[in-house]
Amino acid sequence: LGSVRNNTLESMGELGDLEGQIDMFAIWNRALDISEMPQIPDFSPAIELASSLNPSDESTFVERDVTLSWSPGIYAATHNVYFGTNFDDVNQADTDSNLLVSPGQTGTSYDPPGLLDWGQSYYWRIDEVNAPTNPGVYKGKTWSFTVEPYAYAMNLDEHITAVTASSFDPKYEPNNTVNSSGLNSDDLHDVNEFNMWLSAKDATEPAWIQYEFDRPYKLHELLVWNYNRFREDRLGFGFNETLIEYSTNGTDFTALDPVILEPATGKEPTGPTTVALNGLVATHVRLTAVSNFMGRNQYGLSEVRFLYLPVRAREPEPTDDAEDVLPDTTLRWRAGRDAGTHDVLIGTAMDDMTLVGDDITETSFVPELVLGQRYYWQVLETDVAELAGDIWSFSTQDFLVVDDFESYNDISEGEEGSDLVYLTWKDGFDNPSANGSTIGYVELYQPSMESDIVHGGNLSVPLMYDNSTAGLSEVTVNPTELSIGRDWTRANIKALTLYVYGSEDNLGGQLYVKLNNDRRDQNAELTGEYWQEVNIDLASFNVDLQNVTSLTIGISGTGSSGLVLIDDIRLYPSRCIPEKVPGDLTGDCIVDSDDLAVIAENWLKRPLSVEYTFDSGFSDTSGNSRHGVGQNNPTLTNGILTLNGTNFVDIPLGSDNPFDGSKIGRA
Repeated sequence: LGSVRNNTLESMGELGDLEGQIDMFAIWNRALDISEMPQIPDFSPAIELASSLNPSDESTFVERDVTLSWSPGIYAATHNVYFGTNFDDVNQADTDSNLLVSPGQTGTSYDPPGLLDWGQSYYWRIDEVNAPTNPGVYKGKTWSFTVEPYAYAMNLDEHITAVTASSFDPKYEPNNTVNSSGLNSDDLHDVNEFNMWLSAKDATEPAWIQYEFDRPYKLHELLVWNYNRFREDRLGFGFNETLIEYSTNGTDFTALDPVILEPATGKEPTGPTTVALNGLVATHVRLTAVSNFMGRNQYGLSEVRFLYLPVRAREPEPTDDAEDVLPDTTLRWRAGRDAGTHDVLIGTAMDDMTLVGDDITETSFVPELVLGQRYYWQVLETDVAELAGDIWSFSTQDFLVVDDFESYNDISEGEEGSDLVYLTWKDGFDNPSANGSTIGYVELYQPSMESDIVHGGNLSVPLMYDNSTAGLSEVTVNPTELSIGRDWTRANIKALTLYVYGSEDNLGGQLYVKLNNDRRDQNAELTGEYWQEVNIDLASFNVDLQNVTSLTIGISGTGSSGLVLIDDIRLYPSRCIPEKVPGDLTGDCIVDSDDLAVIAENWLKRPLSVEYTFDSGFSDTSGNSRHGVGQNNPTLTNGILTLNGTNFVDIPLGSDNPFDGSKIGRA
């Protein structure tokens, strides 16, 4: 419905046209008892039940020391926690069950005692118990998660390449042994020979098959499904005595003691033989058949699987290749198995990272980052230093948001979710003789924020000014009320930018910006009905930029009045940003075709005209006398201007210039 400044509606009569959708609307002629509320149709999660659980329902690879947590139902005073390994038992348990592991607790988390079992699935339920004034118990849903296995399985797509001395036919190629073909849900291998590998009949060297990994792994076990073609009990092609060798370079191999593999019958799906590898580190593993079961010239295998220990750091936050990361973000990761301490490396090039955290015990680190930078980082687990972790990357966002005006609404003060713009940005509404500003529309039933004319996002903020009495109109915010805070030097911040949209009906006015009450006037055409960028070098303010206590946007000028829109107040690492032709030529700006189109569109809306034919030097032939000035001796021959990348032409565009200045050259 919108609101007025005093948050009251003077009339509930004509509401005008409303846009939106209504799914269900109901009115009762009495107050409902809490026990009746679940009977109300509800198309969203029940508000009286626990929700937002962690780990999420049906999660896998959960850590053994996980702490369960949830968001409480709105009526809950305490919580009954049920926990076990059988769905039906947990789902049907009551307060007399030994699966009620934490009755009547007030906190919204539960830490199961000890470490959970490897690979075990667990089930849990939260019943919400209401306060005595509203008695009742709301039975929660039964959720599940599965703890990570002790060892992880490699797969063909990511980790393994298989090669062999020979194959009987291309259909019997060696990758059949690592692509899971022929395996059912119970990990039994079928009797289809085209899901297996078989050596050539006329091979003269021993039959072997070798597996190359994408990097070194700490191997736990090898599972081998022997050759299981139909009538294998008579063919006997499966590996019998088998030599297993491993290498870290693919050249120098170390042999384990020979093993004897279990034969398959070829009559039914069969399971694997398990070979312990005891944590050896390898990049290559080779299996050589010393014998088979019938003394024939061919040898075969159905499937192999390597299980490794996840000793490297993993699951990075931010995720690998993340964009728009805040420069004050905390790097986090999941520790490698049994890792004691961690070394953290970070840099702006993958091959040039610096050790910034040495032997830290936490699985988090706060680095010093700047805006607009690509970073690479790596966590080395010091207990397994030879197994280097993955190198991850992320990019920090190009700017920090001071205020984008997206969060403000018209929910009345004191009500849940209320965020009124004038309570954050203090204006002169209550004292117009001293300050002629009003932030936000104030018409009855009209939203306070602007949603049709925006620079970015969905909302901008209207700022009305009337300097007929006060002589100035300004709004002020304390940065601590915004997410930006007081320190405006971090992350290599150099510039303050905001966007202004004027109106042709405005009556004059000088835009200015103040930090800690230190004022700087800005070039902005307040009658221009287009978005103008106001870009300010923070170093121009005589204030402590590590302790910015106030930001003020104002318009001065006796008798001036009107309305402007403000949007996207940001902090950048330099004054050179994509929507601005740089006033200096430091070489750190690139203006692409899309940016130039925006610039051209804005210029066409300005009362600006210059013309250079280069027939008479750098004179402006438009009649506006904005004559260019050559710098560093640009060459002008027969009406042609030649630039070599170091010289340029200054163009004095005057006070209506939308930028600080313009130069032709070095583009």
